[in-house]
Amino acid sequence: MSDARDIGSPGLRAVGLNKSFGGLTVASDINVDIRPGDRLALIGPNGAGKTTFASLVTGVLRPDSGRVFLDGYDITRLGQPQRVKAGVVRTFQITTLLNTFTPREHLRLAILERQNMGWRMYGNSARFAEVEREAESILWQLKLHEDADLVTDTLPYGKQRLVEIALALALKPRILLLDEPAAGVPAGESKIIVDAIRSLPADLGILMIEHDMNLVFRFASRIMVLVAGAILTEGSPSQIAADARVRELYLGNMHREH
Repeated sequence: MSDARDIGSPGLRAVGLNKSFGGLTVASDINVDIRPGDRLALIGPNGAGKTTFASLVTGVLRPDSGRVFLDGYDITRLGQPQRVKAGVVRTFQITTLLNTFTPREHLRLAILERQNMGWRMYGNSARFAEVEREAESILWQLKLHEDADLVTDTLPYGKQRLVEIALALALKPRILLLDEPAAGVPAGESKIIVDAIRSLPADLGILMIEHDMNLVFRFASRIMVLVAGAILTEGSPSQIAADARVRELYLGNMHREH
């Protein structure tokens, strides 16, 4: 871990996470801090265990040993829905949207679900002025307002990824895990992903898993490198770019000026 920290400090802390499937170790003594305002990138070669780590943190998987804390509270035994309600939210590599819904309808449903009123989705949503205002605010924040009432399936893939980020924001996260937000997005649309991430609240702790190193170095203030389920190293972008082990294992001929 990059620095000593009290378990009761704000943010999310993973301590000594271990996970195996049969004889295959996919997480080995992982220790990570994600503090309010952090911009932490998790990188590593295919099969390094990045998505497994995200699943351990968000409650999709339970570790064989180790613990996860949120603001000092042990959330290790909480499932994914409970962690979402606590403020730990994740987007996924592959879009999981309702293709016949519009972005606005997606946001209405997410906000109502957060308020335990998802069953009101098909009522008169105009009666819920606060829901409408919040949805509109998020649409403008992510520059989706012009597409708000188009069926999601008709949107370019980059904008569909924005809808997923918008849904995550509607859940009021305090810790947000972005699992390859640029995956599948054509190069010509990648700027909207960068702009969206930059627009996220400054006090939101973000962990981004990503293979696009240009995006990683534009986003991260810290980078953690995972290899074979274990943390190889952690540091600033300049430190990671200069690390010979990282260059050999993953980054190839990345230039030090990053």
